[in-house]
Amino acid sequence: ETVTHPSEAVTAEDFVYGLRRALEPATNSPAAETLFAIKNAEAVHSGSLPVEDLGVRADSGQTLVIELAYPYKDFPALMSIPAAMPCNKDFFEYTRGQYGLETESILGNGPYEMANRYAWDHNNTLSLARSESYRSEREAVPLALSFSIGEEEDRNPVEAVTSGTLDACALPGGYLSEAQQAGLAITSFEDTTWGIIFNLQARLPRQGSSQAPVFSNLSLRKGFLQSIDREYLMQSLPAGYQEASDIIPPETTLGGQAYRPQAGSGFSPAYSENTSSMIQDGLSQLGANRSILSDLTILCPDDPESRQMVSTLLEIWNKQLGYYFNMEPVDTDTLSDRLERGDYVIAFAPLRAQEDGPGEFLKLFASTTPENPAGLQSSEFDALLNAAENRTPEEAAQAYATAERYLCDNAIFYPIAYEKRYFASAANVTGIHFLSYNAGIDFSQAVKNME
Repeated sequence: ETVTHPSEAVTAEDFVYGLRRALEPATNSPAAETLFAIKNAEAVHSGSLPVEDLGVRADSGQTLVIELAYPYKDFPALMSIPAAMPCNKDFFEYTRGQYGLETESILGNGPYEMANRYAWDHNNTLSLARSESYRSEREAVPLALSFSIGEEEDRNPVEAVTSGTLDACALPGGYLSEAQQAGLAITSFEDTTWGIIFNLQARLPRQGSSQAPVFSNLSLRKGFLQSIDREYLMQSLPAGYQEASDIIPPETTLGGQAYRPQAGSGFSPAYSENTSSMIQDGLSQLGANRSILSDLTILCPDDPESRQMVSTLLEIWNKQLGYYFNMEPVDTDTLSDRLERGDYVIAFAPLRAQEDGPGEFLKLFASTTPENPAGLQSSEFDALLNAAENRTPEEAAQAYATAERYLCDNAIFYPIAYEKRYFASAANVTGIHFLSYNAGIDFSQAVKNME
């Protein structure tokens, strides 16, 4: 029996309440669509059915019944995501909107708990202690866990691990070779796609107020992308990256199976020698002349690998289109903020979903997504995403493939490279389980050899 408190057992009702809350429209959970395999989940999330009609119920204190809308091969794994975790209704209401935001408003049933009331120093440190009330077939091994937050840019991660300051850490790709030479254990995930994003809502300084945003024009977008000599561009591909032929990375799964074999591949626009005429056609459609593009600046991360990649891209565009464009490197936080606010015209940036699944990537471009990086407002694309919902995995794969092809055919996002994210742990540490797509890290079976 697993308990949240020595005197209070987790019940099936806690799971019912947690799942209902995740799918309730007012919660606005980003993971809600992931749970649409549950009977009536889509209708509950849209508000057309009450939460009581969701296909989950408690048959007794310890028996949870979940009905599915369609077969889902990897359903047990789906139930391990945070949105599917149990939630005690009385405690949730007691926190008055602060649930999970402070030490005192966290109630869990896992192997670790806050070490004390001062255990969480926001954006700095987090200290956990092994829970005495946790019961499982596998007892948690470490007595305590200490996390250091937000110091990645201030130190060499390899030195931090080899010196014993850290036992494990996220590892930027530039440190991979050094980490391997130091004998650190490396885990990697290819769950991020880097590429070119156009802001369909942005105007250039020299545009007239009556002119449509420059990259709302399809001919211009295609002209830019189809002028790219990929073979030459790939000469600047950084170590740890792989050429991307599609928007959604190869490791993405759907219904417990790899998505790419189900969906097909190679949707990106092909190179063309006719791009100058595309650019001119686009400018004519806008009622603009060539000079408006002179102010174009490419937003990108301020790191050597990204700067080199964008520099090569600018070289290609200069040769193919006859323009000298500018580069604006910014730090990671600024890049994310400006993409979210739409404060850019064209960017070289990453696309990463918070959860596994093709829909998680594609819905970033949905009209209803506030942080939609391209500012895309397309009822046609939204309909394609909707067509994938409440379908079998095989049917959903084809629907998502059509939506992915839409983004490529309409030159919304142009994939260039898949990035591997790396995690490193000390040579004397074993048992840490790193999960892809920000799903978390399991430290419960971690062992540190002190000899």
